[in-house]
Amino acid sequence: MQDKDMLINVDFIKNGNKLYEFSQGLINLENDINDLESTIESQDKNNIFVRKLMQEHDKKADIYNQAIEIYKYLKYERYKETLAMIKKLEQLTKDDLQKMQVPLDLYNKVLDALKENVDLLKPKLKDRIRYKFM
Repeated sequence: MQDKDMLINVDFIKNGNKLYEFSQGLINLENDINDLESTIESQDKNNIFVRKLMQEHDKKADIYNQAIEIYKYLKYERYKETLAMIKKLEQLTKDDLQKMQVPLDLYNKVLDALKENVDLLKPKLKDRIRYKFM
């Protein structure tokens, strides 16, 4: 079966998986930062090893802040992709679905899931405006 004959194409799914993996990396980095903070809190700040930990913390915090911005942008791109996919699916007729051998109830479930997903991905207005001009 060719990609155009599928209800949802493979690239759409792969991009969603990449966004999920990126978010998991952010969670791991945030946990590392929190661990460093809790270790540093209970130590003497004049100790050379603690100062190195503080430097490591600052580096990871900078990386985290940059990664958050990248994640927000990727999430916005995924939002646009999902909107386009919904529009594409809503244009399909019952005849198109029959040609593709897609049951109507599956089609409706997929469309509902995408609409829920787009609501979760929808960025704040200020971010949508900002990314639109990037």
